[in-house]
Amino acid sequence: MSRRSSASESGIAADRLPESHYQQLLDVRPSDWFTRSCLGSALDALGDIRGLGYFLLALNRRYPRKFAGNWVWTLATDYSRERHVLPAAIFSRLYVPDGSLVAVYATRQAAEDDAATAWSIWFREEEQLCETSQRDSGTIETS
Repeated sequence: MSRRSSASESGIAADRLPESHYQQLLDVRPSDWFTRSCLGSALDALGDIRGLGYFLLALNRRYPRKFAGNWVWTLATDYSRERHVLPAAIFSRLYVPDGSLVAVYATRQAAEDDAATAWSIWFREEEQLCETSQRDSGTIETS
């Protein structure tokens, strides 16, 4: 396998596989947690906001479900182990019609990109809230 000497179409560094390679593997096997995790790591190394989100999707064993020719995420109404269900804090950040319990996408990648971005933003906001809370309570020092 030859490696590219310049950045790929997705911006993944020359010493890594292009994003399209990971996405093609996930199109064939959407439940491939290892590939999703590797994609997340590669994107995160480049500062791509989706990176952390792809890693969290893999960690939580989540991927969209194919339904009627589309890919869907479903809002979790209670604790669910179903792979296509997202927690309310993440689902609420997806683009869905008001009141809908399902987010519909034309492709698996579009569905995962949206969820990865939403999960990453949510995680970083929660992290900032924890740091602010610790700083305000005096449990961490600021310089």
